[in-house]
Parts: sequence; structure tokens; C-alpha cells
Amino acid sequence: MSVSSRARPLPLAAVDAIAIAGLVVAGSLAFGAAYGGQRWLIACAGGALVGAAAALIAAWLRWSAAVTGLVVVLGYLLCGAGLAVPSTAIGGVLPSLESVRLLTVGVVTSWRQLLTVSVPVGTSGGLMIPVYLTAVATTAVGMCCALRTRRPLWALAGPVSMMLVAALFGATTPWLPVVSGGIVAIGGMIWASWRRAADGAAGLDVRRPISAVVLLAAALAAGLFLGPHVDTGMRYALRETVEAPFDPQEFPSPLVGFRKYFKDQKNSELFTVTGLPDGARIRLAVLDDYNGVTYNASTASGPFVRVGEQIDDPANGEPATIDVTIKDYQGVYLPEAGHLTGLTFESGDEQGLRDGFRYSGGNAVAVVVPGLASGDEYRAGVIVPPPTDGIDLSSTPVDRVQLPVPARIPDAVKTAAGKFTENATTTYDKVAAIRKGLADQGFLSHGTEGEEVSASGHGLDRLTRLLGDKEMIGDQEQFAPAMALMLRSLGIPARVVMGFSPQTPPADGTTVVHGSDVTAWVEVPFEGVGWVPFDPTPDDQRAAQQPDPQPEVAPRAQVLQPPPPPQPPQDARTADVNQGDTDNRKDNPDNTDHGDSILGTILTIGLWVGFPLLLVGVPIGLILLFKARRRKRRRSAPVMSDRISGGWDQIVDRAADLGFRPAQRLTRTETAAEVDEHLGGSTKVLARRADARVFGPENVDESEAERFWADVDAALLGLNAGKSRWRRLRAALSTVSLRQRSLRQRSLRQRSLRQRR
Repeated sequence: MSVSSRARPLPLAAVDAIAIAGLVVAGSLAFGAAYGGQRWLIACAGGALVGAAAALIAAWLRWSAAVTGLVVVLGYLLCGAGLAVPSTAIGGVLPSLESVRLLTVGVVTSWRQLLTVSVPVGTSGGLMIPVYLTAVATTAVGMCCALRTRRPLWALAGPVSMMLVAALFGATTPWLPVVSGGIVAIGGMIWASWRRAADGAAGLDVRRPISAVVLLAAALAAGLFLGPHVDTGMRYALRETVEAPFDPQEFPSPLVGFRKYFKDQKNSELFTVTGLPDGARIRLAVLDDYNGVTYNASTASGPFVRVGEQIDDPANGEPATIDVTIKDYQGVYLPEAGHLTGLTFESGDEQGLRDGFRYSGGNAVAVVVPGLASGDEYRAGVIVPPPTDGIDLSSTPVDRVQLPVPARIPDAVKTAAGKFTENATTTYDKVAAIRKGLADQGFLSHGTEGEEVSASGHGLDRLTRLLGDKEMIGDQEQFAPAMALMLRSLGIPARVVMGFSPQTPPADGTTVVHGSDVTAWVEVPFEGVGWVPFDPTPDDQRAAQQPDPQPEVAPRAQVLQPPPPPQPPQDARTADVNQGDTDNRKDNPDNTDHGDSILGTILTIGLWVGFPLLLVGVPIGLILLFKARRRKRRRSAPVMSDRISGGWDQIVDRAADLGFRPAQRLTRTETAAEVDEHLGGSTKVLARRADARVFGPENVDESEAERFWADVDAALLGLNAGKSRWRRLRAALSTVSLRQRSLRQRSLRQRSLRQRR
């Protein structure tokens, strides 16, 4: 990239920044149908401003390409917290460790998420990172082309690149890329015409920009209002060729239909299993995400991915091969007995079932989209987890796996958890105490005919009633979620597993699973052991009981009670004062909140003002620090002759920061002559004194070195004399001398190595 020899005036460069940033935002319009809403547009506009500001500051201060890239990355991380991932930012603005992690990892992973989430994708997690990152990068590149090359019109490559990325990663809506392309084309021509006129000697015609703005506004209005009505057919987008992963949140939780197995399919044959080991349970779904209404599945423990007939899922346990035949069971979750090692479909639409098959190794759960139907058969190789009854877990810590945070845990759940675990010490003791408390004090009832009344559901209100009533009455749908939430309230990871526990002995090796075999339990992870099951469901069957008739009691005669004694005067006055204070507090509810609101306002203003200052101040502070350390090192060199040569180097560096470029291999006297000619001042005498002290036979004492540095400071003031304030400021913040000094030292080291050889 060839750098322009003439610096562009700051006002004109600012106009370039606004134009390029605006064109980049216009080029991103094709993202709109993919994201939905307008929040993504804020991230895009903010990213364009970050890229434009970073490139403008770097060009104005003549920073190198490496420093410019560092500033762009720093701006991306600092501002990205509030613009791209606000949910992880401190106060919605300041970057946190989590926001920095998402912004760093999202450079690679966010593109896949954007393509695999169904549109509109929304703005959660790191989904806004692609549009924000693209805006920062394309605007920064466009500004560097506009301000630092001899072909500034190459800056339009930035908006065009944004337009192409938005078209590929957006939705298949055909008219948005047309509108985006039209605005970028017309706006680009307007900016290019203005740029040529601004760089020319002739003055600008005021009528040109006005007519250009009118033309751009007309094109924008025509595209936005007429574009949706133009039928150009569907267009190509990358998301059409990328297969989205299975999202369990799109399907209802199977735990919601728990009671239907007892009421509608209690005696129905759901499916048959051949080869099931004795005592093995059949897993159906793992539920670890509680939203306050239902327990649903998630991909926290592992995504659902496509696998072949052979599955690499290492696990400890007993290997087995089971054959399953579906009868009355319906659903997307595949009944199986443990970790899968292989699966083949043997009847029905084999190809369709294979194409819809997904497996999550972390959950040991398989799904088939669009679902299983009567007559489907499959053979599965499984590893059945070993029983954990004989394992001593009292001293084994739990594995701190990351699970979704429950939306809310009822107070009744927290209270019951504290009550059950008040005497427990270790983590295992707490888990066992909660399981035992629910199983011993609860009563089992599915709410069917002949049983105690028991409502279905496992929402906040149902679990509150379960634990708040005098008697805990419910079934697995209530007790398993209650135990899981109790453990989560204590900081112990836990999840609910729904499946089947066949009660009928197998006939000829074939187990028939009925609706009454459905159950649910809780799993807790322990280090080195894995997920250990715990069953909190009571064994006692609670039958419906008729209330005992109460004997009728004759009403008592009402006796008029005497009035209360009068209140003592001192007590009355005290009560009145207290009541008055209470009334004042009730009448002025904002007294305590007023200070908080003022503090919040000041904090918000400070964050929004401090962020840009931090973005600009950190690079400037580093440059000033490096220069101050360089001066101190030169002036306090242990060898006096090095102090003299360091003082002369200080003059050469200031001249370089002011724009002077000396020829190579010149003596100090020749360099001083060129400096005085281009910048003014009187440095020839100092150059001769430096040569005499460095190469002369006399030793230099410390007082003479101090006098030389005093003359150096006077010469530096002479170089600054007559220069504008902006030029002096640019010289103070320039990195030219830092780069030249690094190159000069590298050249000296290479020359020294060649001489030694």
C-alpha cells in the first residue's frame, strides 16, 4: 500500500469517514431479514463508527499499519461489549471477561451460529458479532484506502464487501440486496465526485452536493417503499445450503405430557424392547433448562449432531444390543437404554429416519425429526451405565458442569432445601438428604380415579403448592423437578431425566413397555463417576380419602366485649410520632430511590463519555510513555558519550515526528544542515559538539553532558517555533521516530554481526 505524501486536512477526512461509514451501513441492509427488528442496525452503525474513528486517528497521527490494526482490534473489543453482546457487558456498556471471550471466539464461531439459527435469528448470545465485526473491518479498510493511498476511490471496496457479506449471510429476501446495492452505487458515485472536486484546485459548487443528496434520498425512498412489492424470485443465500442443528427448544417438553401416559395410555403398548439388560431403565429425554413453567431440553451438555451408523461415544458400563419396535409411542425422542455406539433403522422410511437422526453424546439422548411412528424398528448398540449403589460418593466432589440458569426458583423450594440439608456436610450428603426428605415425606398420586387429588404440571405455582402444603402429594412430574431445583438453589448442578422403567418381566427376552411404566428421576454429575441417578419419588401410593364428618356444634351466644382501656398520654404521643414518620415515608416513596437514580444517571453518562476517551486515550498514553522512557534512558546513560549521542538522537527524532525525512548515511553535520533548511532552527553547532565529544580524545564529565542536554532542549523549542498547535500535537503523538529508531537499531545489530563474521 503506497502512502500518500500529503496529509489530508482533518475536516475533509472527517467527511470521508462519515461517507464511508454511511455506505457500509447501507450495504448491510440485506442483514435485516435475517436478524429481524432494529437492534442489529445499532450494532452495525456503531461498528462502522468504531472502524472509521480508529482509521481516522491512525491516519491523522501517521501510525503504522501494525499500530492501526492494534487500535482497530482494541476498539472492536472495547465497544463490542455494549454494541454486539450487551447482555454480558457490565452495566450494558463496559466490557467484561465474558464479553471479551465471546467477541474473541465469535470471530470464528458466530458465523456458523448465524447460518444455523432459523430466521429471524434475534440478537441473543453472539449472534450480532458478524454484522458488528464486518462493519468494523470494512469501514477501517475503506478509510485506510481513502486517506493513506494514492487511489482513494478504492475505499468503495469496503461498502461493496459489506454488501456481499450481508447478501450471503442474510435471508433469501430478494429485494433488500437490490435496495442496498442501489444506495451503495448512487452514494458511492456522489462521494467519488465530491472527493475528486475536493482534491482539485477549483472550488466546490454548492449545488452539486444538494442535488446529490436529493438523488440519494429519492433512491432510498423508492427502494424501501417499492422494493417489497417487486417479485424477483428467491435468491441464493448460504443458509439455504447449511443444515441447522436440532434445537430441542422448538419442540414441547416431553415432561408436559407425563400425565397422559397414565390417563390415556396406561395399559397401551408403547413399544417393545428385545435384549434389554435386567434392571436397565430406558432413557427418553434429558431436561436441564427451567423457564418457570416447564423443564425443557437444551444443548448445554452437548449439541445434537448427525452421526453415522457407528457412534464414538466412550462410556463405562455394560455393552448390549437392543431391538426396538414402535407401537403406540409418538414423539421425536428415541427410546434407548444408555450411551449409543451404533444405530440402524430396519423398517419404515429408513432413509428418512436416517436423515432426521441426531444424537447428543453429553446427554446420551437421540432424536428423529419429524418423529417416530407405529411400525418403525431399529437396532441400537448401547452401553448401559453400571449401578452406583456400591460406590462411596461421600468424599467425591461434584463436577461443575455448565447448565442453563433457571429462570426463577420458588422461595418454597429454597426453604425446603435448607430444611432438608441443615445437618448435611458434604455435597453427596445434601443430595441424599433432599432425595430422602422428598421420598419419605411425600405421597405418590397421579390424580387418576381412586387416587388423591393431584394436579399436573411442574410450574412455579405447582411446585410451591407441593412443598407448601401440609402433605406433599404428586408424582414424578413434580418430585423430580422439585429435587433438581432444590439442588440448583444450593449451587449443585442437576438435571431431570424422563424415561421408562418396565415393571413387567420380559417374555422370551422381549420387554413390553406400557404407558404406566413412564417415570422421571434426577441426575447429578460427580467427578470421575459421571451422572449419578437419584429417584426422589415416594413409594407410598396415596388413595383418595373421604373427610371425616364433623359434629355439629351449637352456636354460642354473642357477648358484647368492653371497650379497650385508654392509651397513656406518653405512649399515645410516641405512637403518633411513629405513625407520622411512617406516613411520611409512605407519602415519599422516592426518597430512597432519588439518590440511586442520580447515581445511575451519572454512571451511565460516565460510561458513554468514558468509552470513547478510553479508546483514544490508551494508544496516546502508550506513545507518550514510550517516548518519555526513551528520553530518560538517553539522558541517564551510564557512559557520558552515550548521553551526548542520545541528546543528538533526541533532536533527530523530533525532526522526524515533525515530518522531516533525512537521507540515508549522512553525518551529524550534514543531517543538521538539512534539518535547519526544512524546519528552521540552529542545530549545526550541536552536531559539531556531539561529534567532538563522541569521537574526541577528551573524557566527557557529567556537568558537560547536562549542559549539552540543556542546549538540546533549547534546540527542540526552536524546532517547534513557528509550527501550528495541531502540528506540534501530531508530532508529540507520532510514532515515526519510534519506528525509525527500531529500524536503525536493527540495522546496527545486523552490521555488527556481519563485522564479527
